Amino acid sequence: MIVVAGATGNIGRTLVPLLAAAGEDVAAVSRGLRPAEPAGAEPV
Repeated sequence: MIVVAGATGNIGRTLVPLLAAAGEDVAAVSRGLRPAEPAGAEPV
C-alpha cells in the first residue's frame, strides 16, 4: 500500500489516480474537508 499525504492537493490529485491505474493500493491522506477523494483511493 502506498500512502499519499496531501492526496487532494495539486500533485496528489494527479498522482493517486495514476498509482491506482497502475494497480497499486492507495491510501489518501488529506487535512482538508473536500468531499471527493481522488479516484481509486481509500480515504484515511
